[in-house]
Amino acid sequence: MTASFDLWQQVFTLSYMANAAGSETGEAATIAADLDKKLDNFFGSDTTQAAIGDWSIVWGPVVFEHDPGPNSYADNAMYVATNADNTQYVVALAATNSHSKYDWEEEDFDVETTVAWAEAFPSLQPYGVPVYTPALQPSISSATQLGVNNLLGMIDTIQGTNQTLPQFLAALPTATTGSAQLTFAGHSLAGALSPTLALALFNPDGGALTLGNWETVAVYPTAGATPGNADFGTFFSKVLPPVAAGASSPPYQTWNQDTWNTIDMVPHAWEIATLDQITTLYPTTWIIVPIKLTAAIALAKHRSNEGAATMNGPYAKIANNALVGTFQGDEISDLTEFETEVLYQHTTAYELLIGIQSVLPTDLKENFRSALSFVLRQPLEPSV
Repeated sequence: MTASFDLWQQVFTLSYMANAAGSETGEAATIAADLDKKLDNFFGSDTTQAAIGDWSIVWGPVVFEHDPGPNSYADNAMYVATNADNTQYVVALAATNSHSKYDWEEEDFDVETTVAWAEAFPSLQPYGVPVYTPALQPSISSATQLGVNNLLGMIDTIQGTNQTLPQFLAALPTATTGSAQLTFAGHSLAGALSPTLALALFNPDGGALTLGNWETVAVYPTAGATPGNADFGTFFSKVLPPVAAGASSPPYQTWNQDTWNTIDMVPHAWEIATLDQITTLYPTTWIIVPIKLTAAIALAKHRSNEGAATMNGPYAKIANNALVGTFQGDEISDLTEFETEVLYQHTTAYELLIGIQSVLPTDLKENFRSALSFVLRQPLEPSV
């Protein structure tokens, strides 16, 4: 069946679906099995196939839980899907789970401490920065490092490969991969994890995988917060150069850039200059910015500055592609209205900007929105 969605829309849809079991509880294997059923039902529906074509899961889904138990939620989830002719492989990563305190405290907000790139991924050692970039000193947040290491250690049992993601990708025959594109994709938290995971695996000095074994390796992160310093962004772009949209193409059609809505609050973390813009994103009737929002931004800036003091330079965006957002409503007069707008701009706005809103399950979209709603209600926490 011919897909009505273009490749970027297909990839974005696949990445969104990695979040489909966010509200489920149980051991990691139980949630992974539930996610597998949800994905099978989604991929098998006529509506889905008309939109994205024929895709199937070939690795995973796999769920990571920091504190596993019968009442636990997924902290990370990931799967790999391929299209019918195996010319496209997508590594789809889940975003922050609103029910996971571990996600918020450890994988999102732990930016006060950082890790040098050469020390970030013990399972990939020996590891470093390529000799052609000797002046670079890339560092990433401890939050991003933790999330990527969780992903690197996840083992697929659902599809019976019993392999980690690096093992699975390395085992694919070059006769297949040589004519295929491999894309890493994720929204929000996964918008920071997906480019970092791709760079870790394809690092020319110590990565587990080789770019030359694939026709193309690409990343499609959306709404991601900043993973590291400017040298990290430079390193990322040297290995996976940004590909801009064509002159007559929709602006979301880019690769190897963080695609973000200009009035989404989340991608404004963790650069100081963009954190300062949060209170001015929307037209307001505020005379004085509410204390809670001011305090949250101040705490976010403190964390960013603490992280900058431990690495070579402050947090800086990777190559990015800004999509001009459209404000909904009239003016913001209180924190409730602010929260509503933030939720819209981080979720529904992307569905509209990338044009995939017609295919997503309603319950998935509601679960996704609840993630940001949860954190905005926490006292004196960064609003990201």
